[in-house]
Amino acid sequence: MVDHANGSRTFVLLARRNFSEKISFSICLLAIGGFLAGIEYALHQFAELPAWLNFLTIGWVKNSLEAILVPVVVLLSWAVLNLWLRVNWILVRPGELKVITRWLFLKRTQIVPLAKIMETRLENNSSDGGILYYDLVVIAIPDKPGRLRIDTDPETRGIRVVAATDIKGKADADQLLQKINEILLR
Repeated sequence: MVDHANGSRTFVLLARRNFSEKISFSICLLAIGGFLAGIEYALHQFAELPAWLNFLTIGWVKNSLEAILVPVVVLLSWAVLNLWLRVNWILVRPGELKVITRWLFLKRTQIVPLAKIMETRLENNSSDGGILYYDLVVIAIPDKPGRLRIDTDPETRGIRVVAATDIKGKADADQLLQKINEILLR
């Protein structure tokens, strides 16, 4: 957290926090990926069967497992990379919220004026053992009402801006939300 002379404050949420959650998801990814690779190797050993028999028995099992496990591995890989590489900067000025999200070489900036903020809230996004992790979400009034977007909140029809992810524990998440709301004068 960095305080500025003009009354604004910058919150930096680095990628190196919440190490136990990252390790848990990484181990899960390695286990599922290893299982899929083992199945591929085992089924490859049966490739010597006649083509019609291979298709009726092993090919069907292999295709079914791949159809289920490959999307799971892809989604879990995206989640693990997001955990390891995502860094958030939240610049809060009186009357404006600026969220900068960075993944290695990619960067996204979202600016939400105070007049467009409908709601700020915490959402539980994951857990690791008994530890809950929260997202800080800002709901803003859309520029063009009625237009559906991917980031539309289903309850309020506003735009969802995820300002911070994987905040460890309810107390830390509440404290961050309270500090942001104080500066925004909400």
